[in-house]
Amino acid sequence: MENSCRKKYKPSSKKWILASRCTGFRRNSALIPANAGLFHYAGNNPVRYIDPDGREVTKEDVRNFVHTVGANPLSVWAAQKGKFTNKLVGFGYDPEQGVFHTTFFCPQSLAGYTNLYDWAFDLGTSMTPVKYKFSSGGTDYCLWGWKGDYLNLGAGCEISLYKGSLINKLTNDDTYIVDFSLAMDVEATLYVNGQWAGTYNSKKLGKHWWPAIFNPRYQYINKEAITAKYRITMPNKQLYMDFKNHAKKKTEFKNWDDENLSFTIIY
Repeated sequence: MENSCRKKYKPSSKKWILASRCTGFRRNSALIPANAGLFHYAGNNPVRYIDPDGREVTKEDVRNFVHTVGANPLSVWAAQKGKFTNKLVGFGYDPEQGVFHTTFFCPQSLAGYTNLYDWAFDLGTSMTPVKYKFSSGGTDYCLWGWKGDYLNLGAGCEISLYKGSLINKLTNDDTYIVDFSLAMDVEATLYVNGQWAGTYNSKKLGKHWWPAIFNPRYQYINKEAITAKYRITMPNKQLYMDFKNHAKKKTEFKNWDDENLSFTIIY
């Protein structure tokens, strides 16, 4: 490091700090304060990031490793041939479309959902969550969706209507549980680079609390290339009206239908 960027030790905090005259380095470090420390590693978050050359915090190497394991050639081949299908682990294969859907009584229903899953998705792959919290009849709910790269399952999208847990009520910690009675009528379409890549239709597959589409023909797809379109019918009128009052001004929601309790979300 140049002399002009020499650091100083601050006894009160027991940390090395930047010299005030190092304006260029201080400016570059302002957005990531942890990077200003002489002995920091990976933004002081080595579980989430790695820092191979000491210059930049990156998740790409972590994601490459996850893909090497989770999207190895054998697992991709198995998914693309429909051999991966196993309803015991929560996935069923649609040979007509060549896509996977989630099963209704899957093991994942026992776990509910927390922000930890979003953290793990962001660490391991290219994924975008959408989350809409609202209350109805004194109970907390969350319409929580995702789109992105699902490793050997390929490009995909999913959405769920969750019910707030007791932990969520006490701590407001985004901890939600599955309530099968919240299963929704859904018409969903997955697009990759603007092209159709799969559908979910509850008229054929049944109502679902977790309607999802995964297409293994599209591998290592960036989340920005994926679009999810859902036409959702809410389970009852009160839920629909309370959710509409919360979300009606958001541009991703369209075509509100008060008579049929339905709306469209595109993300």
